[in-house]
Amino acid sequence: MAASNCSKNGAIVEIGSWRGKSTVLLAQGALSGQKPTIYAVDPHTGGLEKRNIIMLTFYEFKNNIKKAGADEIVVPIVKRSEDAVKGWNIPVEVIFIDGSHEFEDVEKDFTLWDPHVIEGGLIIFHDTNAWLQNGPYRAIKKHILKSRHFKDAGTVDSIFYARKCVENTQTDLENMARIERSLRHVDVVNFFYAPIKKLMCSLGFNVVDMSYAVYSPWTDLSTFNPLAGFFVRIMRRLKFNSYIKDEQGCFKEYYKAGGLKREIRHAGHTLHGVSKLFYENGNEQAEIPYNKGYIDGCLKEYYDNGKLRSEEFYVNGERDGLSKVYFENGVLMKEKRYSKNRMVSAAVYDENGKARKK
Repeated sequence: MAASNCSKNGAIVEIGSWRGKSTVLLAQGALSGQKPTIYAVDPHTGGLEKRNIIMLTFYEFKNNIKKAGADEIVVPIVKRSEDAVKGWNIPVEVIFIDGSHEFEDVEKDFTLWDPHVIEGGLIIFHDTNAWLQNGPYRAIKKHILKSRHFKDAGTVDSIFYARKCVENTQTDLENMARIERSLRHVDVVNFFYAPIKKLMCSLGFNVVDMSYAVYSPWTDLSTFNPLAGFFVRIMRRLKFNSYIKDEQGCFKEYYKAGGLKREIRHAGHTLHGVSKLFYENGNEQAEIPYNKGYIDGCLKEYYDNGKLRSEEFYVNGERDGLSKVYFENGVLMKEKRYSKNRMVSAAVYDENGKARKK
């Protein structure tokens, strides 16, 4: 609803895209309205390097956006939030904060991006009723629920939203006080859960890290005790149905039949070098170049017959240069030129190579 009502006076910014589920929902709303640009900010490494957990979600994100027909309005910014905001000069009409749920990170995302939200713009937080990770709730409690600069606040399931204003009314303050009371259970539950969580972490049973580790087969399990590590291995085997080999600087994942599935290169558990994905037939599916955690270089995709499908150039996490998409017969289908993530020109061709639209 928020995306469909955008007046195009500003862009939509999403902090934390993961595999693109919420991005697609935002895009569906935007496409039904004025088609504002959606900037999807996520390093696609999970932000978990300090936990020795490696994620690689950008390729899945990219494909999910393409399948949803939203790639024309979604601009991925493959950076951490604090890096993406540097030099930002685009008005923001809607911001959806769904990155790291640690309080310090949620607070940082809010304080860095709030100055760019226009008057009347919406600020939306996800998981504000989550007691396992109560950072979003603590952030809205500290910065919004008692503020005079937000109105029309409300909740939908786990989502909290409020509209930015110069000064709100007493009615708005009473409404936000009611919302705070309705979310007070988060504080109560966390009061009892926090010491249990601390004890579990000391024993190697950090449930948050374990859940991330299940989603990433390329994880150093030495931070978990043997029993916790055993559970993670079982869950990963059920989820991925594949085999993992850890070589120095490279995680290799294999299909059950034995063929190479992914080759993830890293330096100290930070993505670094050219990672590769493969089809079951052995042909290369994609090459993703990383430099110290950021996509940097030419990202290539291939058809399952081995022919080049597309190539996109990135500089420090932003599209920069000429991007090309090819038909399966090798003829150029479309090309777009970007400068620091902004498209400056585009052309589309038919299967004979004749220009159709510029």
